[in-house]
Amino acid sequence: MRHFCTYFDSAYVWKGLSMYESLKRVSSDFCLYVMALDDKSYTFLNQHACDSLQVDFLGDIETEELLRLKGQRTRAEYCWTCGPAIIQHFIAKFNLPDITYLDADLMFFSSFEPVYEEIGNASVAITPQYADNDLSGRYCVQFMFFRNDPDGMACLQWWHDQCINWCFARYEDGKFGDQKYLESFPTLFNHVVETTHRGVGVAPWNMNLYQYDDGVVHFEGRSYPIVFYHFHGLKMDIDDTTLVFKLTDCDCNATCRRVFFQPYMEQVADTLRKYFNQDVSDFRMERLSVFTRAYKWLKSRLRHVGVLQKIYFSLHKHQGWESSKL
Repeated sequence: MRHFCTYFDSAYVWKGLSMYESLKRVSSDFCLYVMALDDKSYTFLNQHACDSLQVDFLGDIETEELLRLKGQRTRAEYCWTCGPAIIQHFIAKFNLPDITYLDADLMFFSSFEPVYEEIGNASVAITPQYADNDLSGRYCVQFMFFRNDPDGMACLQWWHDQCINWCFARYEDGKFGDQKYLESFPTLFNHVVETTHRGVGVAPWNMNLYQYDDGVVHFEGRSYPIVFYHFHGLKMDIDDTTLVFKLTDCDCNATCRRVFFQPYMEQVADTLRKYFNQDVSDFRMERLSVFTRAYKWLKSRLRHVGVLQKIYFSLHKHQGWESSKL
């Protein structure tokens, strides 16, 4: 059995349950451990009991140390701070041999077993971003494997301690949120592997590297089944019976829409019908505005200028979550 964990609040329930349903389509032998971040999400998930899903409440594991930090960090920053503690909690409570953390905004398209073939007997596995992300880091927190052995637990504890000490949504002294710390894993700890499967973590920041067909990405003459796509920055709304996806981090051509977004819209629609009793009969995608596209282009070219970084991060307060959908 594969053991996964994630966390989300009442604004991300639709994403988390859509990810869970996509896991069910590619595997029948897994358990997803969910840390509900607020009362609404915890109550909702317990009212919709699901096979292969175990729910706990963040308020039940918050230590004095975490509660002290809660008022000092934004909502998103505090969630990132709690991430390693959440992983530790599930390993300890259920005495798991290993666990894989998943971001809630993933959709699985095919079996994850090829990734575990790469991981083998490693104690820790991390996934590259495959993009020029020197500020946010070489690796993405999206899919992280920890084995319950001395090397895996030492690495997880170190990450936990670093996030307690500093975890903010800005670049500072070689750190960024909970993510830049991952770059130290291979040098500080033994038995850490970096996945190389290009179908793992296809996302807005690297999708321009690939060509796509249904279920497959092509890169440098090789083809890889799409294991999961990371729908980072995607917002959802309902207009009468129309599901509206609002793109905040990427534009989407016709091929991208067919390969990635159409299946996700169908999955989210099924989730809304099944869990929310929401009638969905149509889909719509809203592209980035001209102003937003121009802003993103400009930011990508100025992000390496030190003084502009400091100005940007002094003004930018990343909250990271939408308003509750419950």
